[in-house]
Amino acid sequence: MEIYLLLVYLLIFVVGASFGSFIGVLNDRLDKSGVVKLKNLLGRSRCDSCKKALRVTQLIPIFSLIASRFKCSNCKAKVPYRYLYYELSIGLIFLSVFILTINNNFLNLENYFNFIFVTVNLCLFYLIFLADYKFQVIPNIYVLIGAIFTLVFNFSLTAYKLITLYFQLKNDGLGKYLIQVGFFKDQVIYYFSPLLFTLLGAVLIYLFFYFLYAVTKGRGMGGGDVKLSFYISVFLGFPQMLIGTFLAFILGAVFGIILIISNKKHFGEKIAFGPFIVIATVVTYFLGDYIWLWYTNLLT
Repeated sequence: MEIYLLLVYLLIFVVGASFGSFIGVLNDRLDKSGVVKLKNLLGRSRCDSCKKALRVTQLIPIFSLIASRFKCSNCKAKVPYRYLYYELSIGLIFLSVFILTINNNFLNLENYFNFIFVTVNLCLFYLIFLADYKFQVIPNIYVLIGAIFTLVFNFSLTAYKLITLYFQLKNDGLGKYLIQVGFFKDQVIYYFSPLLFTLLGAVLIYLFFYFLYAVTKGRGMGGGDVKLSFYISVFLGFPQMLIGTFLAFILGAVFGIILIISNKKHFGEKIAFGPFIVIATVVTYFLGDYIWLWYTNLLT
C-alpha cells in the first residue's frame, strides 16, 4: 500500500511539474500588454536561442533540465533556472493539494472534484502573480477563465449533490415522504443560498474596487485588480472574500511602507497589487476559517 501511495504521489508531482513547464512557457511568451498570442503556443517547444525543436527526452520535467546541465544540447545556450523553479513549485503545489483534498480517501469522488478545482485555480493565480509582477498587467483571459470555471464548477457541484440527495430520498420510504412534504425543496434553497450570497458579495467587492479605481484615477490600483477582485471573491465565497480583501490591503500597505522606508519606492509611486491579492486569496482559502473564528472570538 505504501509503494502504491508513493507511485501515486510521484505521478501527481510529475503531472504538476508538466503544468509548471507550460506555465513557464505562457509567462515567457506574454507580451507587455498582457496578451499571449495563440500562434506562439502552437507547435513543438524549441530552444529560444537556436530555435531547434526539442526532442521528447528533453521535455521530461526537471530531469531533462538537470541532465542537460541547463544547456541546450544543440547550441549549448544556457537555459534559465526559472524553468526548474516553475516545475518544482507547481509539482509541489499539485502534490500538497492532492494530499490535503484526497486525505487517503480515494473512493470519494467529490475529493477529486475539489482537487481539480483547487489546482486549476492555483495555476491561474500563479500566472496572474507572474504577469502582474513582471509587467504590472493582469491578463483578462486568466481572470475570465478563472471566474467562469469557478462559477460553473460551484454550480455543477451543488447540482450534483442535490441530484444525489434526491435519488437517495426517492429510493427510501421515508425519503419519498420527505419529498412530498417539501423537504427536498428546502434543501435546494439551502444548497443554492451560499452561491447567491457569493455572487452578490462578489459584485459588491467588485464595485468597491472599481470605486477606488475611479476615485484614484487608476493610481491607487489598476483595472486588472478590479476584475481580479470579482474572480477571487467567487473563488473564496462568503464571508472568506471579506477576509481575503482585507488581508490583501494589509499586505500591500505593509510591503509599500517597507519599500518607501528602504528608498526603493517613493510615496505615490505605483506597485503591482495583483500579487498581494493572490497571496491573500491563497492564505484565506486554506486558513480563512481559522482567521474568521479568531476574529469573531475577538468580538465576543
